Amino acid sequence: MVLRKVVKGGVVLTVIASGLLVLGPRFAASQEALLDAGWDDTFYAQYLRTRAIASRSIGGIKFSLPVLGFEKGDSARGLDVTSDRLGRRAAKWPACASKEPVETVVPRSPDQAVGSELGTWYVATSDFGCLKVVIEGDRRDTGNQSRGAFTPESGSITIDRPDENDGAPLDQEGRRSADGAFSLVRKPFPLISYTRGNLTYSITVSCEMPALEFCADDPSLEAMVRELLPVAGSP
Repeated sequence: MVLRKVVKGGVVLTVIASGLLVLGPRFAASQEALLDAGWDDTFYAQYLRTRAIASRSIGGIKFSLPVLGFEKGDSARGLDVTSDRLGRRAAKWPACASKEPVETVVPRSPDQAVGSELGTWYVATSDFGCLKVVIEGDRRDTGNQSRGAFTPESGSITIDRPDENDGAPLDQEGRRSADGAFSLVRKPFPLISYTRGNLTYSITVSCEMPALEFCADDPSLEAMVRELLPVAGSP
């Protein structure tokens, strides 16, 4: 088999004698399909109007999709610490949660982009100590959109618990009877889908024992999700 390389428009093409064309990796990366993030959603209007462009990046990385997270307390702006705000919104917000979460966002460098265009996806973790909230956002088109996949209305929240009861009889509060008394049963961690603009974000909440009641309470989880705001990203 005879191979030869041709440079065309800065792209390396490998041509096999039979006529089959093999695309080099630079071409494949440049053709990665990206979804419209929906920056024109009114949810992002205030952020785009008031957030300085220089402060829309994280660790020097510019994201082309909205990065959702919890806005930290700022007494000068009249913002209480994050846990205080969440405690007022979410009835079961755990008292064990730290006042402000420790936050990490990936990717933080080009080598963490895993072959994709930098800034087109992210995974953010907010660690409150006894519970963690992991948010995943992604503009990369998996092909579902081209197949006519349904996108929920912006603002929609769906909570799922695969194998929720794990074979154990539970009441509506996630408890089961043991010797005539009710005790809290550890449910699988909730998986939440949250749509904003044209993207659906995946949110996983993991709770340690003191916070299990929060993980089992859907209204509290929904209230927490509604407190998420754009903290980085630009159209």
